[in-house]
Amino acid sequence: MTFSDGNNDAGQGSGGVLDNTQIINLALTATNDAPEFQAGETITTTEDGGPSPAPAGEQTLGNLLDGQFNDPDAPAQKSDLAGVALTAFDDQGLGTWQVDLGGTAGWEDLSDFGTISSTSALLLDRDTAIRFEVNPDANTDGATRPSVSIHAVETDELTGGPSLPAFTTDSSSPETFDTDDDVGEFMLAAGEEGRSLVSADPVDIEAGFDAVNDDPTIISDTAEALTLNEDATPGAGTLEANLLSGSPGLADVDPGTTETLDDTTFGAGSITVSLDSGDTGDQLRVDDMLAGIVSGGVSGGVDGSDLVIDLATDATIAQVDAILQDLRYQHTSDTPPAGTRTFTITVADNENLDADGDDADSTNTDQSNTQTVVLNGSVAINSKTTRRRAADDTLSTERRHDVDAVGVGLRLQPARRRDRRRSIGCASNTAAGQRHARTQWQRSCNASDVISQADIDNSNLTYVPPAERERCGFYRHSTFRCDG
Repeated sequence: MTFSDGNNDAGQGSGGVLDNTQIINLALTATNDAPEFQAGETITTTEDGGPSPAPAGEQTLGNLLDGQFNDPDAPAQKSDLAGVALTAFDDQGLGTWQVDLGGTAGWEDLSDFGTISSTSALLLDRDTAIRFEVNPDANTDGATRPSVSIHAVETDELTGGPSLPAFTTDSSSPETFDTDDDVGEFMLAAGEEGRSLVSADPVDIEAGFDAVNDDPTIISDTAEALTLNEDATPGAGTLEANLLSGSPGLADVDPGTTETLDDTTFGAGSITVSLDSGDTGDQLRVDDMLAGIVSGGVSGGVDGSDLVIDLATDATIAQVDAILQDLRYQHTSDTPPAGTRTFTITVADNENLDADGDDADSTNTDQSNTQTVVLNGSVAINSKTTRRRAADDTLSTERRHDVDAVGVGLRLQPARRRDRRRSIGCASNTAAGQRHARTQWQRSCNASDVISQADIDNSNLTYVPPAERERCGFYRHSTFRCDG
């Protein structure tokens, strides 16, 4: 420090200004400054939909928080993170916060440690492990994350070695600290105050777990085992039948467990119905005006092709269930395939994509984790021989005097190719004349005679009218009927 006499104007005599300089030493006693966490941390996992999802975390507090710990004291007196004072926790209904004190008890719920608050903060050392046990199918997409609030607790290096508070070693007798009143007054030893080892402000450890799309479910994966009877009427096929006898009980956990989705909306998925060995005449149908179906979103289903139904982004689970109950099958030809064939109904969720572009999986952006549920059924058709009748026709031939008329072949066409009878019967004869089957031993056919299929195919069935020997130009009209 320099002192000057101020003799600038010689008022104190000649000689000018005189001054004197002295050094004054100041001794500062170091006191501890409270530590701090610069920010919180997040422990993560991924929703897996299983009964025992992988927990978030499972690491010690020291490993998790060392990078966020700061001691503002001088470098020579900087302390390390000793532990935390935990003042609050919230699981948000998504699981359970747990700690492992390193003893024989293993993982214990924080709720087992009694009341935890800002005035009764739970003291946990740095070697305590922490984790969040996730509920099945839970995720934090769009939801408030589970969290714990903590204050930093440091070691004290000012007295030549750490002086630590007592940390909890048993959940039945937790060590606590009042962060409201005792911050800045942590007692290291008798009479020593103002050397707080606990940070004034808390930070949060959060638990985050990405949503992963889960399978849609049904009560039973068994559809109908249909046995249909073919109608004997030509072109009638079978009656229409529903592929399901009632509600399959469609459900999906994702809309209810993902905050960004509506609980009852299934979303823009699809339904595909496939028939094994589909054939001409196999028809798969649905009412395309049902709620939940995209306008123009029904395709296929004709002559054995797959029936594909595109669902709207706002389709509800109940609407999709109703669409499934409306699925129908009919065979429309007279030649149904033989045997029992299987069919499948596949419901795809397209990650429950909704009208806002939100879905049930945050691990991708392209709905590449679409999940499905499949219902299995079968169909068999009892084939019946269709009653066949030759087309009515008028036959004519030249009649010549004194000779028998030329025989005229009868055209009898069976109704279908795959179900031909091997013969037909002549039922009546209402006029003179003869019906001949031109077999090797050509003979006359009478009412109730049976004509073989081979004779029909080879055009061997003819009609020969009687000879007209008297009046030229006279024609007779004759009829007869053949029943198949």
